Amino acid sequence: LYAILKDRSRGASWHWAFFLPKPGNDAKREVGLRWRTTFENPESEWRYEAAEVDLKQETHMVVAVKLADLSAMGAYEDVVESIGTVLKQIRIDKGAVHLDEFSDRSWFLAGVAALNELGYVNCENVAALEKEIRNAAMMSTSKCVYQNEMSVMTSETCS
Repeated sequence: LYAILKDRSRGASWHWAFFLPKPGNDAKREVGLRWRTTFENPESEWRYEAAEVDLKQETHMVVAVKLADLSAMGAYEDVVESIGTVLKQIRIDKGAVHLDEFSDRSWFLAGVAALNELGYVNCENVAALEKEIRNAAMMSTSKCVYQNEMSVMTSETCS
């Protein structure tokens, strides 16, 4: 399970999401399921979204930070379904307009806390994980912008 950040083109600001590679893939091969909240829809409201993606087809992918190896938790489809069940329950403020009210980052961090509570990840300090991921994104943004490459690393805060 990875945290993936996509450049928002607003300085040090990124779209935050979860990503689980399909078996035989990793974040470098980039095919798997992405869970996120998005404001990009006709109703202009925050929505939960789970979709299979090929990150190579996405633009401005900055960093993928490995949070946990979930391969021992069962078949890929079962893990996808159970994680999806957890993440669908994370509160979304659909009407929020300003990022200080609600954001994909705040939803992601609440998701990490929920996944930690249920044993999918081991991450007791979500604030430290946020700082680690932000630092990774800051260091990886120039690689994304100038080389059109996503950096991949493993979290030291979460497992």
